[in-house]
Amino acid sequence: GMGSGVKASILSTLTAKLLSTMLAENLQLEDCVETIALALPVCAERHVAYSTFTVIRILENEEAEIIQYDNPSVILLRRGEPFAFPRTERNIGGKRIYSSRLAVEENDIFIMMSDGCIHA
Repeated sequence: GMGSGVKASILSTLTAKLLSTMLAENLQLEDCVETIALALPVCAERHVAYSTFTVIRILENEEAEIIQYDNPSVILLRRGEPFAFPRTERNIGGKRIYSSRLAVEENDIFIMMSDGCIHA
């Protein structure tokens, strides 16, 4: 969560717990993301989310499903080189949610980072 405040701490913990619990119960990823996106507030002063997320789910060791909200784009290294993959943008409750679905290969490396990298 943004900063080190109580609100940010609570919201980031809540986001992680809700997403992980819903995914563990095999709910559709899109439904999980929509629930979280509609619940997350935005800081009135900085106009950034108090809590952001990136979810990468590997399906059957064949496909990656990536969903992101307000974090820098995931970087995929394939055969040691950056690999561009398509992503679509959706608006859920006024929030831009990016999603991708792509085939994975052995030794693919996904690099994720939080919004702290760009807002620090």
